[in-house]
Amino acid sequence: MKSNRLFFYFSLYWKKFVIIFLFQELIIILSLINPYITKLILDRAYPDKNLKLFISYIFSIGFIFLFMGLLRFFLNRISQNLKATIDFKLSNDLFKHLQNLDLNFYQKKSTGQYLYHFNNDIKLYVDFIVEVPVKLITLILNLILIILIIFKINSKIGIFCLFLFPINYTLNNFFKNVLNQIRRQQINILQEINKYICEVFNNFKLIKAFRKEEYEINRFINYLREKIKNQLKNDKIIRLFELLSSSINKILFSSIIFYGGYKISKEKFSLGNLSAIGIYLGQLFSIINQLNDLYKTFTLRETIVSRIEDIFKIRSSLYQVNQSEYFIKEGKIEFRNVSFGYNGNLVFNNISFSLTSKNIGIVGKSGTGKTTLLFLILRLYQPEKGEILIDDIDINKISEDSFKKDVAIALEEPFLFNDTIANNIFYGLEEQNTEDRLIWAAKIAKVDDFVNKLKDKYNTNLGQSGIKLSKGQRQRISIARALIKKPKILLLDEATSSLDSDTEKNIIENLKKELKYATIILVSHRFSAIKEMEEILFLEDKDKIIKGKHKELIENYLPYQKFFYEQRIS
Repeated sequence: MKSNRLFFYFSLYWKKFVIIFLFQELIIILSLINPYITKLILDRAYPDKNLKLFISYIFSIGFIFLFMGLLRFFLNRISQNLKATIDFKLSNDLFKHLQNLDLNFYQKKSTGQYLYHFNNDIKLYVDFIVEVPVKLITLILNLILIILIIFKINSKIGIFCLFLFPINYTLNNFFKNVLNQIRRQQINILQEINKYICEVFNNFKLIKAFRKEEYEINRFINYLREKIKNQLKNDKIIRLFELLSSSINKILFSSIIFYGGYKISKEKFSLGNLSAIGIYLGQLFSIINQLNDLYKTFTLRETIVSRIEDIFKIRSSLYQVNQSEYFIKEGKIEFRNVSFGYNGNLVFNNISFSLTSKNIGIVGKSGTGKTTLLFLILRLYQPEKGEILIDDIDINKISEDSFKKDVAIALEEPFLFNDTIANNIFYGLEEQNTEDRLIWAAKIAKVDDFVNKLKDKYNTNLGQSGIKLSKGQRQRISIARALIKKPKILLLDEATSSLDSDTEKNIIENLKKELKYATIILVSHRFSAIKEMEEILFLEDKDKIIKGKHKELIENYLPYQKFFYEQRIS
C-alpha cells in the first residue's frame, strides 16, 4: 500500500511519533526485566532462603510495574493528543479538498457517502496512522529481544520458537484476501444505508403524502439484513482464524514446557530457567497474537486508507491557470464554439453567441440545457471545447476571488440552512454583514412582505432546509441572498417558479430598477416574465441557439412561435 499522505503526516508530526515509539520501547524493555528477576528469585533467593534478597527482588518487580503504569498513562495522553491533532488536520484537508472539486464530482456520489467518510473513515484512518506503524515496529523489536533472551537461556527452545513465524505467516496470508473482500462489501453496505437514510429524511414529506411509511420500513429492514449477514460472515472468518492460530500456538507452548520439564527431571535445566522461559513464551505468544490482530487491522484499514487517498487524488476539471484579479464592468457574455456534455452525451455542440443587453431571458424545451448554460457561465462546469468570455476576457483567467464577488445565482430549488432568515441572506455576502444591505436586498426580493409578519422578523429560524416556509417564500430568500453582494451578473434559474405572477412581476421590475448596472439573465417557463426582457436566447437544439427580441422571434421564427403557443396552452 503506497500512500504519500501517510508519509506527509509522519513527516509533519515526526517528533510525537518518535516520543510514542521511545515510550513504548521503554515499556517493552521494562516488561522483559521482570521474568528474569523471577528466574533469580527461583534460582538464588529461594534455594538460599535469603529473605533480604527475596524482598529486594519483589520490591524491584513492584517498582517496575508502577513505573510501567506511569509510562502507559503518559503514552496514552500523547497518543490521544496526536490522534486529535491528525483528526483535525485530516478532516480540514478533506473538507477543503471536497469544497474545491467541481460539480461533476458531487453528481456521482450521494450525501450518505460523504457522511460515511467523515463519520467513519477519518477515525479509522487516524487510528491506522497513529497505532499501526509504531506498534508494528515496537512489536517486532520486542519479538527479537525475547527470542534472543530465550536463545541465551536455551538455544534448542529458541530454535523451536522460530517455527512459529512461518506458520503464522501462512495463516495470515490465507485469510487476508477473504477479509479484504468482506470488508469492501461491508463498507459498500454501510454507505448504501447512509445514503438511504439521508434520502428518507430529505423526502419525508413525499413519504407521508404517498403513505409509504410501511414500504420504507421494509426497505430499511432489508438493508439491515444485508448488514448483519455481512457482519456475521466477517466474524465467522475472524473467529476461525483466531481458533487456528490460538490452537497452534498452545500446542507449541505445551510442547516447549513439556520439553523444559523433561530437562529439569534430568537435572539439565533449572526451575528458574523454565519459569523465565514460560513467562517469556507467554509474552512471545501475546506478541504473536497482537501481530495477528495488527495484521487483521491492517487488512481492514488498508481499504479505508485507499478510499481516502483516492479522494485526495481527484482533481477538479476546472482550469485554474494564469488567473488574475478582474472586476466585471459591462457584463458582456460571449460563447465561442463551445461544446459540453454529460458522460459523452452532448448538450451543446459548437455553439456561439454574445449577450450585450442588460436583461436577457433564456427559454427552451426541457433538457435543452438552460441550467447547464448558467452553470457554464458560473464556471461550475468546464467546456469540453471552446471558450466563454466576460468583457472579452476568458472566464478561466479571472481569479476565483474576483469572480465570486461579481457573479451570483438564485436556483429553482432554494437551498437554505437551519439558521435565521438574516444569516441565510448574509451567506451571499463576503464582506462584513450590514443591516442596511440586508433590508435593501430583502425589499427587492419581496422578502419583507412576509418577514414583517413574523414574531422574530429576520431572526426567525427556518428549520431544516427552510421547512417552516413555503417554497415561494424560500425562493424569495434565495433571490435576496444572490442580490446582497450587488453582483455585476445575476443568474436566475427558474428562481420565481413558485411565486404568483404579480409577485414575480414586482421582483423583476425591482431588479431592473435597482440593478441597472448589472446583467440579469432569467431562465423561466413563464413567458409573462420572459417577453419583458430586452433580449431572448431560444435554445432550440444542441447546436442551434437563436437570439432576438420576443416580438421579432414571435413574428419571424416559426419554431419559437410554436414553442410560445405550446407553453401558453400548457
